[in-house]
Amino acid sequence: MGAEVTQVSAFTAVLAHALCLAGLAAAHSLAGRGALLSDPAHALRLLVVCEAPLVIVVFSLLRRDPKRCSFLKAAARGLLGLPIGAFLNAFGAIVLGAPVGIK
Repeated sequence: MGAEVTQVSAFTAVLAHALCLAGLAAAHSLAGRGALLSDPAHALRLLVVCEAPLVIVVFSLLRRDPKRCSFLKAAARGLLGLPIGAFLNAFGAIVLGAPVGIK
C-alpha cells in the first residue's frame, strides 16, 4: 500500500474541536438569549448557517490522505452529509414517536 496516511496529533484534534466550539458559541450568541425557546426555527437555522461551513472547512483540512482526497472532495462529502444526516435524524425522531406535521 503506497498511500501515506497522515496522523492527526492530539493538539491538532483539540484545536479543531475548540474552533468548532467557538463557532457554536458565536452562533448561539448571534441567535440571542432565549431564541431557542421563543423562535426555535430561526435560531437553529442561524446555528446551522454559522456552524456548518466552519465544521466542514476544519475537518476537510484534517483529512487522512491528502494526496488521494483533495480539499474540494472532502468539502463536497461534508456538504453531502448535511442533508443525509438531517434525514436520518428526522427519521429516527419519527420512529421514536415525535409528532409529525407543521403547526
